[in-house]
Amino acid sequence: ITNYDRSVNFSQYRTFSLPDSVVVQSNDRISTSFETIGQRFVTNVANALRSRGFQRVESGQSADLGVAVIRVNNR
Repeated sequence: ITNYDRSVNFSQYRTFSLPDSVVVQSNDRISTSFETIGQRFVTNVANALRSRGFQRVESGQSADLGVAVIRVNNR
C-alpha cells in the first residue's frame, strides 16, 4: 500500500531520505527491524526511486521526500 497526495507533482522533487531499517507496527507498539528480508525491501524501494531519477541522501541531510518502509504485524 502506498500513501501519498495524488495532487502533488513529484517531478519537482530530486532527493529522498530512507532509513536502513523497516518500521514494524503492531497493535500495541512500534519497533524497527534490521532482518534480511526487511533490508531487501529497503534496497528495492531505494533502487526503484533511483531508477526514477531520485537521489538518496545520507542520514541527517536535507531531502525533498521522506520515505519509510512499514510492516504491519497484527499477531
